[in-house]
Amino acid sequence: MKRTRDNTVIPRRPLLWLAAALLCLVPPMLGSLAIWVPLVFLTALLAKFWMDKKDRRLRSALWKTVLALLGLGATIATYGSPTGVEPGVSLVVLLASLKILEAHTARDFHVLVMVGWVLCLGGFIMSQEFTVALCVLAAFVLLVTALVQFHRGRASGKVVGPPLSTAGKILAQALPLVIILFLLFPRGTGGFRLQLPGGPADSTGFSGKLSPGTVASIATSEELAFRAEFPDGNMPRRSALYWRGAVLSNGGGLQWEAGLGLGRAQAGVRPAGDSIRQRITLEPHGGRWLFALDRPLAAPAGATLAPGRYLHTPRPNTRMRRYEVVSAPHATEDELRPRQRAALLLLPASISPEVHQLAQSWATQNSDPRAVVKAALEFFRTQGFVYSISPGQYEGAAALDDFLFRRKVGFCEHYAGTFATLMRAAGIPSRVVVGYLGGEFNQFGNYILVRQSEAHAWCEVWIPETGWERVDPTSVVAPERLSLGSLREMLAAARQTAAEGGESATRRTRNALRFFDNARLAWDTLSFAWDTRVLSFDLDAQREFFTHLRIGGWSGGSYLLWIAAIAASLLAVYATLSRWRARPRQDSLRALYDQFCLKAGRLGASRLASEGPANYAKRAMDLIPHQADRIRRITENYIALRYSPKPAAARLGTFAADVRAFAKVSTRE
Repeated sequence: MKRTRDNTVIPRRPLLWLAAALLCLVPPMLGSLAIWVPLVFLTALLAKFWMDKKDRRLRSALWKTVLALLGLGATIATYGSPTGVEPGVSLVVLLASLKILEAHTARDFHVLVMVGWVLCLGGFIMSQEFTVALCVLAAFVLLVTALVQFHRGRASGKVVGPPLSTAGKILAQALPLVIILFLLFPRGTGGFRLQLPGGPADSTGFSGKLSPGTVASIATSEELAFRAEFPDGNMPRRSALYWRGAVLSNGGGLQWEAGLGLGRAQAGVRPAGDSIRQRITLEPHGGRWLFALDRPLAAPAGATLAPGRYLHTPRPNTRMRRYEVVSAPHATEDELRPRQRAALLLLPASISPEVHQLAQSWATQNSDPRAVVKAALEFFRTQGFVYSISPGQYEGAAALDDFLFRRKVGFCEHYAGTFATLMRAAGIPSRVVVGYLGGEFNQFGNYILVRQSEAHAWCEVWIPETGWERVDPTSVVAPERLSLGSLREMLAAARQTAAEGGESATRRTRNALRFFDNARLAWDTLSFAWDTRVLSFDLDAQREFFTHLRIGGWSGGSYLLWIAAIAASLLAVYATLSRWRARPRQDSLRALYDQFCLKAGRLGASRLASEGPANYAKRAMDLIPHQADRIRRITENYIALRYSPKPAAARLGTFAADVRAFAKVSTRE
């Protein structure tokens, strides 16, 4: 029986393109699914090519059922349920793996292409990162290329060029319509950023409590916390980049937490210095606060300005958020109310007499709060305190005394909490602030990258004449922490200093490190543009775009008609270009050949209606012998150009030149 098109064996080249497309979908799986799922997928791809060489495939319905049930059981065992984004995508991947093993016919090939597009959608649902988007785009292009290669048949031209080029042309023709629909199609809030139930949750950040190890555990991470832009260009110096997060006013010693029940921040404020406008793009962190430079003057939409002048949100921040805020470096409340003052002087009963005695010794020597602060900083500077990310455990009621009088090794959270406790013991209202210090400037995108490694804690004290003032005791114990900006850079600088003490780094190594650093920042710029220009293009961004186009006030009906008109115009242009490019190649050849026949008729060799080009040329050469060579060349080139599947490009020029020369022959010759 003759094979139909649907049961022919899949050619090898389309299968290779399909395998390349499916391989591009593996990286999104590695970042979102259990590790065994992409491994099963890769194993199926490799096994397919081995089975093709042996002319084998998965035929048994029993084995297909057993493997499918095993995949379902493994998915439930891994995720606890077959429902949800990750389990659902995992099941699609496993079914695709089975289909790869049984694929043998053209129909199976088309099914695999459709499954590949479903996996593209699944990868984008699981993650909308720029890297994932590039992988999905590459897979999409290669799937189209596989279809082009398949429908061209086995005898295609070049192995790489033609099918990939054709796929690129197909997608390029659709690109203008895609852009128009992206910009103008009605949309809701949230843009293209998806977070479906059952998807992965991000909860990196501060917990709202300060205890030994809380900041240090965050500062060892290189994950991104947020990006900050300065639209007005007034970026502070690096040592002044104190990013305010939560303000902790309850507690004492090494244990602190955010104060509750004090209402909103006071409206009266004395901004000192130039105000600084920031545009923050915040990564999900699970906390109920936003970050801004010291100190924010007002809260953005969806947040409130809590006591301590920090930005508080009613719900945990579990999605990427973009907002603007204006800060003044030394903004503070006009007064400290008695109830607030009493709350900010409270200390737990577990604070030892030795701690109270130390603080009172400073207050007794000088009642000026500034002098007390100076004496406390001098104590930390001169008493052998050491800054360390791994100071060991401080536990129990004697934890503060152990740190302050015996071990004297701690991270920024130890110094901030201890300093605030000493100030309260000396009669000075104080509180602890957790946030970030510093950041990395990205010269390609002109913004600051703040990572978890910039996590920091500091103290604020109340000075009657000026209000709240920031005091960072870490600055006297480890001043390099302020100048370098992050724990990561401190460690890198220490390693470089040690290396220079022995063998200095070569110029080639430094240049290589600089190149990779610039490449990393350039890539982050692209990722940031993807996040802010594409994924965050929501209803508000679309309205702003319409305002620039001066169509913001149009009614819904006019707006839809305008979109339809643009889409129809693009389709009309595309159809016209397609018809023009698809016109018969012989049109120009026929016109030139008709010109030749007309001239030959004037010279006495009129063509008969039933006469073919070869027979007509023989008769014309007999009737016009002095033009016989030219008539022969014109006819040979015409036949080659008209009937040869791939005529030489030079023939067309020679043919046109001969026809023009023949048209100039005088009838008197």
